Amino acid sequence: MLLRQKVSSLLKKVKQKFFSFNLYHRLFCAINHKTASLKDCSNEILIIRLDLIGDCSMFSGSMIQIKKLYSNCKINVICLKNTKCIFERIGCINKILTYDSNPNSINYKEIKKLQQELGKKKLKVLLQPQTSRMKAADVLASLIPAEEKIAIEDRTDNSSKEWKKKSQSYYSRIIPIPKGWRNEYEYYLAFLKGLGIQVELKDIQPRLYFSVENKFKSRYFAIVPGASLLQRAWNAEKFANVIVSIFKSTGWLPVIL
Repeated sequence: MLLRQKVSSLLKKVKQKFFSFNLYHRLFCAINHKTASLKDCSNEILIIRLDLIGDCSMFSGSMIQIKKLYSNCKINVICLKNTKCIFERIGCINKILTYDSNPNSINYKEIKKLQQELGKKKLKVLLQPQTSRMKAADVLASLIPAEEKIAIEDRTDNSSKEWKKKSQSYYSRIIPIPKGWRNEYEYYLAFLKGLGIQVELKDIQPRLYFSVENKFKSRYFAIVPGASLLQRAWNAEKFANVIVSIFKSTGWLPVIL
């Protein structure tokens, strides 16, 4: 009897919390949803990338290709605070805004702040190239006015099936991920080709520019022996094997960061 009461109480709390979130979310979106007429349309592109340093660095080559496609437009980016430096080094971005909260959660105060920073004009295109989409990114996409909103297919477990189904309606077009894809570069390539950019894998290699001059007299490669999540981390032996393999095949000096 006691167990039944505890279970019933728990289910009641979950239901109340779920209802409260959905009600608040709908009210927030209804109040803060901006409309803009075609005459207010800007010549700006917005890319939402709420991912970590490694993924943003890998995407740098693709960013350059996007800039080539929209050469007459200003490119703006919304990213996390700790990845802003990556986008600063790409060198083709007009404005970098940061979502200063956990991307797995929806911080409505942060979202409203970003809305205000972007202004009232309708964007030309909003791009969501992150297959591991976060709820915060989807809510931002739903609230920011744009002539076209394009996203890559969401294939992760960052959100529920119900949210994935709902968030599909936030975008005017979803680019599918190719079957049998093996790494991030292959779905970056699919995203770019979905935009009409005909490139190969060699064309989207990471490209970051540094103001500090290279003091090494020979070519080198850098390696960070860590991971964003503990379950992704290798042991030291695997990192050592990678370093030895690269050195033997290229002759480049290893730099461990």
